[in-house]
Amino acid sequence: MRPVEKCPTCNDPVIREELPDGSSFPFCGGCGWGADRLEAARAGELETETEGGPPSVAFVVAMWVVTLLVVVAPLVALLVASGTKLLLHYSVAMFCYLVLANTVSPAWDDTNMGLWGTRINNPFSLEDDRNRALANLALFLLPGKAVGEAVTGTYRLIRGS
Repeated sequence: MRPVEKCPTCNDPVIREELPDGSSFPFCGGCGWGADRLEAARAGELETETEGGPPSVAFVVAMWVVTLLVVVAPLVALLVASGTKLLLHYSVAMFCYLVLANTVSPAWDDTNMGLWGTRINNPFSLEDDRNRALANLALFLLPGKAVGEAVTGTYRLIRGS
């Protein structure tokens, strides 16, 4: 379940309309937020949303710093502590973690995280337990996603697209 996009004006759910060129534009059916931008896009007067060019060098450098902290620092600590005995196990575990982090994107309903809108357990609902577990999984996978962003960002920066 994806988190529902809310209108910044009236907080109603946002509707996304797909255009023939493959772009999508959000608008609110209740208050009309975004409708003028959608009409301009339909008429061809508005540039469609694209992913953009290559990332900035500062972004790629920051992601590589995170990569050093997540992958290389534990590896060095492991080598200092135990020699090469656990190197293969660490390498396999880290590879599995990085693949999992860059392929799995847990989505949760943040409006139902616990009792009275907090992260406190609601004993009468199992859905809040599931949502909290998915949110915690997303936080656990976040450093691995940063490593993936460093690799793909470097590739896009070198390629120039």
